[in-house]
Amino acid sequence: MNRFVRSIRELDRREMSRFVAFVHSAYLNKHKGVRILVDYLNSVYPNVTLENAHVTHLEKVVMSHPDIKTGSFAPVLTYAQRLLESFFAMESFLHDDFQQQLYLLQQLRHRKQTEPYERHLKKAQKILDKNRKQDARHLFHRFQLGYETGEYFVLQEKRQADTSLQERQNAFDLYFISEKLRDACEIQVRQEIMKGEYELRFLGPILEDIRCHLEKYQSIPAIFIFYSLYQMLREEDHQYYFAALHTIQENKMAFDRPDLITIYNYLMNFCIARINRNDKGFLQELFTLYKLQLSDDLLLDDGYLSEWDYKNIVTTALRLNELPWAIQFIEEYKALLLPGSRENAYRFNKASYHYEAREYDSVLELLTQVEYSDLRYSLGTRALLMRTYYDLDEFDALHALTESFKQYLLRNRLMSDTRRLGYYNLFRLTRKTALLRTRFPYLKKEKANRELDKIMEEIGSTDEVFNRSWLVKKINDLRD
Repeated sequence: MNRFVRSIRELDRREMSRFVAFVHSAYLNKHKGVRILVDYLNSVYPNVTLENAHVTHLEKVVMSHPDIKTGSFAPVLTYAQRLLESFFAMESFLHDDFQQQLYLLQQLRHRKQTEPYERHLKKAQKILDKNRKQDARHLFHRFQLGYETGEYFVLQEKRQADTSLQERQNAFDLYFISEKLRDACEIQVRQEIMKGEYELRFLGPILEDIRCHLEKYQSIPAIFIFYSLYQMLREEDHQYYFAALHTIQENKMAFDRPDLITIYNYLMNFCIARINRNDKGFLQELFTLYKLQLSDDLLLDDGYLSEWDYKNIVTTALRLNELPWAIQFIEEYKALLLPGSRENAYRFNKASYHYEAREYDSVLELLTQVEYSDLRYSLGTRALLMRTYYDLDEFDALHALTESFKQYLLRNRLMSDTRRLGYYNLFRLTRKTALLRTRFPYLKKEKANRELDKIMEEIGSTDEVFNRSWLVKKINDLRD
C-alpha cells in the first residue's frame, strides 16, 4: 500500500475532515489531482482497503476525472504526501499558542510595527506565566522570548537599561542544565546495559552548582527531578529516590505525559533493582508507583493497558498479599486490555490470584485455558502449575511436569541463558524439596533439618533461581 494511503488510514475522523478542508484551500493547494484524490479517499474513509485504495485503482479514479486533461499520476501522489506533511506541521503549530505569538513577534519586529509588537509581547509573556508546565520546553520558551525581546530592544536604540539580556541568559542556563541532567540520566542507564563512551562536559560544574544552591534549584522541578534521578542512578542512594518521588508527586502538573512516563520508568527500574537485591521494602514502593500511574492513566497507550503491565501489577500486588486489591484490579482492568490478548491475560492472572487465595481447583481449571501465545505465558503457566501440584501433594504430577519441562528447556532455542537457568533451577530444587517432603514422616528431626539445610544452602549459592522467595518459604514451612 502506498505511503500516502497508509498515512490517511491512520487519521481519525476529525483529522480527515480537517485535511480535506486543508487540501481545498486555494492558498495552500492549487493541484486539482490532489483534491480529487483526497475527496475520493474521504468518500471511502474509514474503509480504506487494499482494493479501493490500490495505486492502480487510485490512478483510474483521478486520471479519468473530467477536470484532468493530461499528465501523470505519480506527481499527484508526491504532491499529496507533501501536502499531508504540511498539514501535520500546521496542526502542531495551531496547537502551540506560544510559537504562534513568537513568529508573529518576529514578523512585527521586521516590519517595525511597534504598537502591535508591544501588545503581542505582553500576550506571549502572559501565555508563559499562565502555563502550568514547568518542564525543559517551558524553560526553552523563556529563553526564546528573552532572545526576541533583546532583538527588539536593539532595534529601538533606546538609552535605558535592558533586562532582557540577563533574563535570556538565566532562562538559557536553566534550560541547558535541565537538558544536561536529563541526558546524564539516560547515559547512566545505557552504560549499565551496553559498553559505550559518552562525554559529559560541564556536568561536574553543574552538579557542584546545584549542591551549593540546592534551595534555589529545589524550586525548579525540571532541574531538581533530573538531578535527583541522576544521583539515584549513580550513587544508588535511597534518599535521591524519595526526593525524586516527592518532587514528581508535588509537581506532576509541571510535566508533559512523556516526561512523566520517563520519570516513573526510572523510579520503577530503581525499585526493581533493589528488590532483586532482596531489599523487600521496595516491593511496596513499586506497588505505590504502579498505583500512582494508574490513577493518572500513564500506563494506557491509546486507551489500552499492556498485558505485561497488567501481569506485573497483579504479581506485585499478590507478592504483597494485597488479594482484595488484586482481584478488583484484575476484573476492572480486563476491559482495558487489547481484545486479541484480553482473555488469555485475564485467565493467567486470575489463576495467579486463585493460587495465592489457595483456591487450587480454580487454578487448574484456568491454566488449562491459557494459550501459550508468548514465551512468558508458557513459562509462567508451567511454574504456576508446578507450585499448585506441590501444595496439593500431587508429587507424581509434579515429577512428570518437571521431566517434560526439562525437555522443553532443552528444545527451546529462543530463551536467554539467564531465563533458562532460572527456571531450570526452580524446577530442579522444587523437585528435590518435594522428594524430601515425601520422606519427612520417616526421618528423625535432626536428619530432616540437615537435609533442609543442604537444600537451603544450595538455593543460596545458586545465582539464577526464579521464585526463590516461594521456594525458601516452602522449606521454612517444613521446619515448623
